[in-house]
Amino acid sequence: MFDTTCAACLCVLVTLPSAATAQAPSATEAETAVLARVIDFLCLDLQPEGLGCETVVLLQSEGTDATADLLVFAQDPSTDRRSVIAARGVVFSGPFDGQRPSLEAAADGTLLLHSEQFAVGRTPWTESLSIREHDGELSIIASAFSMLDRPAGGALSCDVDFVTGAWRVQAERTDSETGAVTQTWDQSGAAAIAPSPIGGWSDEPPIEQCNGVIAEWFAAVP
Repeated sequence: MFDTTCAACLCVLVTLPSAATAQAPSATEAETAVLARVIDFLCLDLQPEGLGCETVVLLQSEGTDATADLLVFAQDPSTDRRSVIAARGVVFSGPFDGQRPSLEAAADGTLLLHSEQFAVGRTPWTESLSIREHDGELSIIASAFSMLDRPAGGALSCDVDFVTGAWRVQAERTDSETGAVTQTWDQSGAAAIAPSPIGGWSDEPPIEQCNGVIAEWFAAVP
């Protein structure tokens, strides 16, 4: 049989607000504005000499719906003080689904910064930037870019390792009706390039060879 005494206790607990709830302070306007811009965050060990993981936050750039900022809360092991490393407008970030960047921790501890534009347009694309410490700075050490042509058919990818200089660009054109491959590109080599500190990254294709094949790929539309 149900215990009416316990039922009365439960009623009191439900109807009376807790002291913690009643006294909880509200966030400030500045805090609310910043939290509304948070796209993604995680904690991972980007600095081997640091103490614990670094907090990485992806924020919508202030005043625009076109880019996102990357903030890394890093710890200086010599002073035990925390600082913020900021990369403003480092990737595209649009207002729709299929345009939002994200963060991922790779198995080896590298930070992966993904961006995409699949929401609208003829040529949807994705990009993944690999970030880790290089020569004492958080740097982009690799880039993987890919793109499709929705109406004409075809795909393209450009992968670059900034540490070794190795690059490879692959592309194909296909018949939009049959899906048969009509033209292909596959080029690779090594270039005199170097990792870019996150604050100095440009979202343009990183090497001339990628630009060349991209131009040929667009020109080869049937």
